[in-house]
Amino acid sequence: MTDQSQPLDLMSRYDTLNEGVLRAILEEMVDGVVLINRLGIIREVNPAVSRIFGHERKEMLGANVSLLVPSPDRERHDQYLRNYLQTGEGRIIGVGRTVHGQRKDGSLFPMELAVSEVKAGGEHLFAGIVRDISERHQFHQTLALFRRAMDSAHNGIAIADVDAEGERISYANAAFAQITGIPAVDLLGRSLTLLACEGEDGQTCTAMVSQMRAGGSMRRTLRCQRPDGSLFWNDVPLSPIFNERGEISQCIAVLADATALKESEQALRRSRDALERQVEARTENLTEVVRQLRREIEERTRVESALRLSEQRLANAQRIARLGHWEWEIAPGRLYWSAEVYNLLGLGPEFTTPDYERFLEMIPGDDRQRLQEAIARCLDHGLPS
Repeated sequence: MTDQSQPLDLMSRYDTLNEGVLRAILEEMVDGVVLINRLGIIREVNPAVSRIFGHERKEMLGANVSLLVPSPDRERHDQYLRNYLQTGEGRIIGVGRTVHGQRKDGSLFPMELAVSEVKAGGEHLFAGIVRDISERHQFHQTLALFRRAMDSAHNGIAIADVDAEGERISYANAAFAQITGIPAVDLLGRSLTLLACEGEDGQTCTAMVSQMRAGGSMRRTLRCQRPDGSLFWNDVPLSPIFNERGEISQCIAVLADATALKESEQALRRSRDALERQVEARTENLTEVVRQLRREIEERTRVESALRLSEQRLANAQRIARLGHWEWEIAPGRLYWSAEVYNLLGLGPEFTTPDYERFLEMIPGDDRQRLQEAIARCLDHGLPS
C-alpha cells in the first residue's frame, strides 16, 4: 500500500524517461505543476508553483490542494474529486478553465488551470498545470477600459494603418461613425480621404496626410459630406503613430463636429458684412450731408458778403444824397437809424439810439403830427406813407 503522506518520486514511475531530463524539464517550466492524490493531498510540486503561490515546497507537500484556492472553490474541491471518482463525470478533470488562485499572503490572482488524471502503480493521481495570467488579465481589463472610454468619447476617433498603398482605417469609435454618418463596420478599410470633400478641402486633407507621413502633425477644419448628402464641418488633428523601430505604422485622426461653430462664424461674418455695408452707406449719406451743408454755408457767406456790400453801398448813397432811414420794432419799441440819420440830426457817435418817444420829441411840432398820422395809416391799413 502506498504511503499517502510521503512525497511521490515521479521519476520512478516513468521508466521510459531519463530521470534527470524529466526533472530538468519540470524545474525549468514557467507553468506550475501540482500532483495530488484522490484525497486532494499534494504529493509533488515543481519550483514554478512556489514562485506563483509564495509557499515553500515543504509547506505544500502533504497539505490539501485547497490551500491554493480561495472560497468557494476551496470548500467544493474535495467534493469535485469524489463525484468524479464515483461517477466518472468531472467538472474540472480534462477541462481547461480560468479560476482564481490564492497566494500565501491571501491575495487572489487569475490563473489558467488544466487538470488531467494519471494512474500510476494502481493509484489515482491528478496533475494540475497552473499559469498565472495576472498580466494578461490586466491587459484585457485595460483594453476593455480603453474600448469603453473610446466608445464613450464625444469626439470621433479613428486609427488607420499606414503603408505604401495608403492609409486605411483599422479602428473607428462610435462617435466617428455618428459624425460621418457611416456605420463603424463600413469604415474599416476606408481611406482617410473620407475626412474631406473634393476640391479645396480635399487638397487640404492630402496636405495633412503628407505632413503626417513626414512625421509631423497638422490640424485643420475640413468640410465633409455624409452619405445622405448633408454637409458638415470637422475640426481634425491628424498625427502619426510610431512603432518600436521608430517607423510610422499608424496614424490617429480625431473628429470634432465643428458645424455649429462654422455656421456661427459664417452668420457673424454675414452680419459684419451687412453692418459694414450699412456703415458705408451711412458714411456716404453723411458725406453728402456735409457737402450740402458746406454748400449752404458757402452760399450764406456769399449772401452775407453781398448784403454787407449792399449795406455799404446804401450807406454811401445815403451819405452822398444826405438821406437816412430808420426802422422801428413796435413791440419792444426799439429804433434803428442809419448812420446818415445821426449826421442829419447833428448827433455824435456817442449818442445812443433813442426809443420811439424820444424820437418824436426830436421832430418839430407840425412835422411830428404828420409823422404820427402816417405811421397810424400804415399800421391800420398797411399802406405806405
